Amino acid sequence: MNTEFNEKRIINRINTLLAFYILFDMLSGFFVIYFSKDLKISLMYKLTLIVLMLFVISIKHRQTLGLILITILTFSLGPLLHFLDFGLVSYFIFDLGVVVKTLLPIITLAYIVISNDFNKIDIYKVIDKILLISFYLVIANLTLGFIGIGKSTYTNGVGTTGLIYAGNELSATFLILTGYFLTKRWLINKKSYVVYSVFCVFYAVIIATKTSLLATIIIAITIPMIVDNSNKKVIYGMLSTAIAISVFVVFNIKPILSSIGIYDRMMWAYQQSGILGLLLSGRQEMVVDRLYYYFVNGSTLEHFFGYGKAYQLFHPTNELVAEIDVVDILIQIGIVPLFTIAFFHILFFAYSLIQAFYTSNKMAPANCLIIFLLLCLSQISGHIWTSGTIGITLGAFYALVANIKIKDECNALVLS
Repeated sequence: MNTEFNEKRIINRINTLLAFYILFDMLSGFFVIYFSKDLKISLMYKLTLIVLMLFVISIKHRQTLGLILITILTFSLGPLLHFLDFGLVSYFIFDLGVVVKTLLPIITLAYIVISNDFNKIDIYKVIDKILLISFYLVIANLTLGFIGIGKSTYTNGVGTTGLIYAGNELSATFLILTGYFLTKRWLINKKSYVVYSVFCVFYAVIIATKTSLLATIIIAITIPMIVDNSNKKVIYGMLSTAIAISVFVVFNIKPILSSIGIYDRMMWAYQQSGILGLLLSGRQEMVVDRLYYYFVNGSTLEHFFGYGKAYQLFHPTNELVAEIDVVDILIQIGIVPLFTIAFFHILFFAYSLIQAFYTSNKMAPANCLIIFLLLCLSQISGHIWTSGTIGITLGAFYALVANIKIKDECNALVLS
């Protein structure tokens, strides 16, 4: 009995540590921005969390631990071979970091599900704690950015990511947390939803990436239409409001985009490469360039298991990433890991889609929308599947999806 109590207490403390990881991203960013020193605070914190999560998994379900370790080894084969060839320790450490960050959502998902012994109510409370605290910390971070503390999203001073250094990673994290938060607010109190949705859009404007702004607007408008939409008057009202806002935006698109500082940037991308350039912000050229050297210089083994950072040794300008997740994973850790990771994320989208149609859980349609938007953004702006900032949040969100059973009547999370 005492052993079970101590075990539960340890797990509760790990869950609390998971909820506050954004704080350490901010602390790490603070030293980088203001002192130009990367003290690896966030890295050490997350590595500690990963070790603790794997330790709990090893106690509860050794088969899962074995599978995770085998996956880490498989994903590291390409970088390991290049380490043996060139002996570059810093490159290999970098590549291990990419592998671990790529698998962080899977590790977090496995930990949350296994550590709570499939106790539905406990799992929901854990997920709720992680996602809501993370949301409030992201809002606090952006508030600091708004009052001038932190860094700009773009080099021209437009937007802010506060003390979190990576803009695209923050945008994707913000998308998940905003979607979850707004879904809860809609289910708890529909009358206050408009206020909260405007609040979230305001913070998306502060980040000033087109992906965060567009995704947040889509989420804010769509949630009332797909989540608990039994009140037709409310739905028609929201739909009318959405149409009115859309018309207003269409006729005032230039001053709106100019006011947040991204109009010139978007027009330049459109003039250079059309719609594709606008969507990818010029990344299509990087994709062609990176894939050319990947296929021309690579052996079959490198195609299957990647180059790792050693790819820079083959590239004439020492470039590595294309900022499109599929391409970045392909180059760094190969086709086999790419198919594995893509299957994992697509599987959760497919499962959430089934839930949206075949479960009575009111959050299921919103979860499906959020995952769909994430899949799109990962191939437009990148830094999602390989992100350390989003990993824990995404893993917790996937745990939420994994524990909504088909024809499940439980809405304990919303009502708690």
